Amino acid sequence: MSTDRSVESPPETPLSGDDGFAAALAARDVPFVFNLPGTQTLSLLRKMAENPAGPRAIFIRHEQAAAYGAVGYAKVTGSPAVCLAVPGPGATNMLTGVASALADGIPLVVATPQVPAELLGRGVLHDADLRALFAPTVKAVVEVDAPEDLGPGLARAIDLSLTPRQGPVQLLFPSSFLVTRIDGFELPDEPDSVRQPAMADLDAARALLQTARRPIIWAGDRVHFAGAREALRELAEALGAPVVTDEMARGVIAEDHPLAIGTASFRAMPEVLAEADVCVAVGTAFPEWSTVSWTMPVPQSLVHLNDEPGVFNVNYPATVTVAGDLAASLTHLVAALAGQGAPSDDWGAARVARARDSGTAAIAADRAAYVDADRGMHPGDVVGALRAALPADVLVCTDGSATGNWLSEESFPVLASCGMLQSDVFKETGSALCAGMGAKLAAPEREVVVVQGDGGLLFQLGELASLCHNDIKLIVVIFDDGFFNADRIYQEYVFGGRESDCALFNPDFAAVATAFGLHGENVTSLAELDASLRDALKRNSSTVIAAKVDPMALPYRLRSRIEVWRRRTAAAQAASTDSGRNGARVTSS
Repeated sequence: MSTDRSVESPPETPLSGDDGFAAALAARDVPFVFNLPGTQTLSLLRKMAENPAGPRAIFIRHEQAAAYGAVGYAKVTGSPAVCLAVPGPGATNMLTGVASALADGIPLVVATPQVPAELLGRGVLHDADLRALFAPTVKAVVEVDAPEDLGPGLARAIDLSLTPRQGPVQLLFPSSFLVTRIDGFELPDEPDSVRQPAMADLDAARALLQTARRPIIWAGDRVHFAGAREALRELAEALGAPVVTDEMARGVIAEDHPLAIGTASFRAMPEVLAEADVCVAVGTAFPEWSTVSWTMPVPQSLVHLNDEPGVFNVNYPATVTVAGDLAASLTHLVAALAGQGAPSDDWGAARVARARDSGTAAIAADRAAYVDADRGMHPGDVVGALRAALPADVLVCTDGSATGNWLSEESFPVLASCGMLQSDVFKETGSALCAGMGAKLAAPEREVVVVQGDGGLLFQLGELASLCHNDIKLIVVIFDDGFFNADRIYQEYVFGGRESDCALFNPDFAAVATAFGLHGENVTSLAELDASLRDALKRNSSTVIAAKVDPMALPYRLRSRIEVWRRRTAAAQAASTDSGRNGARVTSS
């Protein structure tokens, strides 16, 4: 679709660079700019405020939240938002969120006004080489050399963020361009760059799948970004194939579907994968966390479909690769495999049902063996209570803490698209509240629940003020266990129980929430939690619920990681003992 637009400056209301910036946002349907205001960006923010029907500035309290807010928005919509900060420290505060977006392939634009080029490196206020600092964290840089090119440059950055492989793009420009008068600007057309799959590759995929007696599908989050959820379900049903998903892809098929078997965190997964004879990988790069450090026994007969370059034959070798639009590839295979014979009688939905039963039995056995030492609620029971109280289409945001591992268990099936947002590669702690704000702005009709550990919430506690300022309703559930618990678990099981720097000094979370003008509650029983959740759903404002949980319970997901941790630690210790080196290399920057 063409969005070609030439705008000339009327003499009565002269244009400036920020007019082009705002026009590019509107032309590319980017509704939000996550930002912490500063003197260099105030002209743009004022101009946006003067047009309440146009794109909206979301005022946050720390620039890292700007990046994660844009990530949360993009994960739900598949479209980019913009994060904006002042030069120097404002921009560098966004680096972690931008780098996480690059690792996970999430589209966004990080707008970084720069100090004037002639002053760069002279120690001027906020002096920093932002191009060099952001270079490892973005897929491309659009550098603007003239103020009339600011709007066109932003449009190009938005377009680039959506081209394969998707990811963050830096828009770099002198901050003075926002207020510089211009004669006009011209926005470029939107590109049409969807690559169609090659027919020969699709034929090879069909031929291999026709030999399968126990096919299985492994789906990644590119299925969601490509709008291919329905086509994925249709292929699964045509093949009678169980569907495994990456952790970041939960919800691309509802986990109550008879063929949805869950993620690698589900207990029966290794056994089921070992029984399969052909795998169709759709929109996944087989990341380390989702494959338990690539220990999952993916069948050697592997058909790999993806719409992004650079992912084939990296982590698992493929027999057949199909590059191009995922919806088109899946739709073609569904039609080509129509009338395919049913899989083995003990496969498909029957195998999924047995796997679910074994997972349920394993959870029951864990609970039976659990000794309640009055340290708090069992985290698995809290997760079960969340699932029982929350609507089917709830959108849950979590992060890379031990808390997130409990949400990966069978007791919290994800039933709707984007039902579980989390990072796949960085697994950073402290991002969930910020991403939750972006997710709620993306899907205001859905309940958005942030489930975060106590330590993680303290990373971005100030963003509770952002909920009030921007009138964003979230339900924030804190697993209050008094530890950076993943670190405590690592020390207990890998280093023999010597704890260091993982116990927390926590505030009264309910009192903190109340001080911010939110509703806050501390709960110590499942009955109190259920009542608090149901009341929170009725409110039009945010609620913070601190649930006292037992830190000593161990999630299954971390059990499977402990052996990986032990092996890596032992290998590192052996390497340091055997290296014979006694020094470090020093390089100049």
